[in-house]
Amino acid sequence: MPKTPGFKSLSGYAAALLDHALCTNSLDAVHKDVKKLLKWLKCNEMLKSVMGDASVGEGVKGMVIKEVVEKVKMRKQVVALVKMLVAKSKSGMVVGVMEEFERIYWELNNSKRAVLQI
Repeated sequence: MPKTPGFKSLSGYAAALLDHALCTNSLDAVHKDVKKLLKWLKCNEMLKSVMGDASVGEGVKGMVIKEVVEKVKMRKQVVALVKMLVAKSKSGMVVGVMEEFERIYWELNNSKRAVLQI
């Protein structure tokens, strides 16, 4: 992922979610929810159009994302992070944070495999 403005924020939120998942032995379950949320946000045409529409206010976008995470029955860590981002008027960061979580997750898994192979 290129270093863009806000990259540190994305990484910080993603790392916090990852750390909490590690501490609660729920990393794989949280990763599954992150993948599910990314699929919803990237593949659902209605969601994509709402999130990409500049005329739709941050509050509406936030309500839509909160509705999705509550209806899809995600782990409380993922729901809490999304709700916090929405409360801070940062619903536009949700996809980036989840993508960064995935990047860190795979980086962590690949380094574990490398250690096991030595």
